[in-house]
Amino acid sequence: MKQLLTALTAFSIILFSLQISFAASGDMEIRNATGSSVGKIKSDGSVRNKQGSKIGTIKISGTVKDKTGRNLGSFDSKGKLQDNAGLLLGKVNDKGEIRNSKGSLVAKIKSNGDIRDKTGKKIASAKPYLPDARLRLTAYLCFFYRPDLFK
Repeated sequence: MKQLLTALTAFSIILFSLQISFAASGDMEIRNATGSSVGKIKSDGSVRNKQGSKIGTIKISGTVKDKTGRNLGSFDSKGKLQDNAGLLLGKVNDKGEIRNSKGSLVAKIKSNGDIRDKTGKKIASAKPYLPDARLRLTAYLCFFYRPDLFK
């Protein structure tokens, strides 16, 4: 029982730390290949288009929803992205590589926040970019901005 309580306490602390990190990171602006803003992931998890209208939500828990609250899919701490039926769409690894469900490279998130397709061509960027935001950024690409990459 004591071990379970210790594990639950540790898990709660980790979750709380993630929420603080998410809130402290502020808004993340997403830009297209030419540098024009296409949207933002706000610190509260809301996803906004360039006009500022809410188009969805990315929760710290990994749930991704559209503007009506409909579940689009999710991501987990291992970088796995799934649609709302639980089917694997892709995965992002520790190197920032985004791979589709077949394991093929579709994009890569560089340390400066640039997102490049499999040929190395810049397709988007995130500013400011923090490494702990790679899952939220990948979810944004996957469900809102560039779902075509995952087909």
